[in-house]
Amino acid sequence: MAFVVNMAVTALVIPCLLNASFSSNMLDHPNARKIHKGDVPRIGGVAISVSVLLAALLMWVIKMLVELPALEAYGTSLGCLGGAGAVMLLFGLADDVVGLRYRAKFVGQIIAALLLCASGLWVKDFCGIAGVNALPEGAGWAVTVLAVLLVTNAVNFIDGIDGLASGLCVLALCYYTALFASAQMWLHSACGVVVIGALLPFMWYNMHGTAAKRNKIFLGDTGSLMLGLLMCAMGVAISNAHIGGETGQNPMVVAFAPLILPCYDVVRVVCNRCLQGHNMFMADKGHIHHKFLALQMPQRHALLCVLTAAVVMTASAVALSSIINVNAVLLIEAALWAGINVVITRLIKKQKNNDI
Repeated sequence: MAFVVNMAVTALVIPCLLNASFSSNMLDHPNARKIHKGDVPRIGGVAISVSVLLAALLMWVIKMLVELPALEAYGTSLGCLGGAGAVMLLFGLADDVVGLRYRAKFVGQIIAALLLCASGLWVKDFCGIAGVNALPEGAGWAVTVLAVLLVTNAVNFIDGIDGLASGLCVLALCYYTALFASAQMWLHSACGVVVIGALLPFMWYNMHGTAAKRNKIFLGDTGSLMLGLLMCAMGVAISNAHIGGETGQNPMVVAFAPLILPCYDVVRVVCNRCLQGHNMFMADKGHIHHKFLALQMPQRHALLCVLTAAVVMTASAVALSSIINVNAVLLIEAALWAGINVVITRLIKKQKNNDI
């Protein structure tokens, strides 16, 4: 029911946000770096957040009426997670409306990460990464804060073409929902279903709307930061539950496999910026989707290529984790990602030489 409610709420809220954005001139304007044409509102994340919050309220009402034991057990955790989401919502909305410096956004992300840890969702076991297993609470909180910073910025940075960040998150949410269901963690699984229901109407407006018809909307920092926080929270929950461990797979790899591509991409881009002497937070066209577009691919083809690469890297990481050491898995995935980028870069150079 929550899935249908969320789809309906998001579909109803987005037209209202579109009208409000044009009335108040809260628009994303084209520039040399951005590839869209025309002025487009970038507060789609607000619609998703409103929809998810209403679903959370619905679950709370159900809890009050029937006192479901599962919801009672997770009440405090959900409260802290809701607080973390509210912090991300406020900072993301402030950035979309008036603009924030990256330092201010870091503050919001750290506060949200600490609230996430306070809910009990902090990394308790490194599962052999760098030879480390069980983590003391202080170290676990520090690792979780770093993970939130990495994942939220990875989702934010890769939100560069229509449907990409939301598409990657839908794939990850389908994966997480199935894992939670297999472990009978029904509340977590329901959360995944709820957010998928909120994302699907947004994706329709994002991918099929046009600036000329004023029915196109972007995710914005509100959406990308909220989704990044949720992806990280789900990954931590899966690793702490050691899902996959019973079949010989590494729980940390199983937990964060869908996030490997955006995380590796942001690390690669930031390292390149530093090597070139640029500000690591200065936006450019170095991301993987920009490389596919440089091959003169239509956006839809570039989207399909990135999503396919994400599925391949997720599946290969999970499969390899059951037969080789987790550190070897991470190195192989890094080599695979580097190889993909090298091949694309060579194709771009070849195309430029042919054009000359």
